[in-house]
Amino acid sequence: MENIEKITKETLAYFEKTSKHLFITEGKSLYKILPFQVDGKNYIVIITINKNGVTARVQTLNFEYFGPSTLHNMKAYLFPVYDKRMSIPNFKKMRELTALIEKELTTADQKVLEPKIKEILQGLEFVDNKVA
Repeated sequence: MENIEKITKETLAYFEKTSKHLFITEGKSLYKILPFQVDGKNYIVIITINKNGVTARVQTLNFEYFGPSTLHNMKAYLFPVYDKRMSIPNFKKMRELTALIEKELTTADQKVLEPKIKEILQGLEFVDNKVA
């Protein structure tokens, strides 16, 4: 069995790589994943932006739970086959907003993070299924 340190390193590397991308779903929602740590624990925040607004979900990363299949399970969770997602260019405004969000990732409390993220992203709006 692979050791937890190797699984953790591979999975965190995947999240770091994924965080450099912006995704769009077939339903025209923008989808952004940002990994972060609080008190030595690993988390990701999953941000979805669509015509209905912004949602931000905090997910604890428990590498011991899935063992060797952690990376596979996380990929399936984040990118389910029934919901086609495509990487799109991470436009300048989104990169700037992402940098502001990353500064706020100091807690894993969704009740605290989601309003902060919504406030940062409040200037974005969907116009004809495009972000403006």
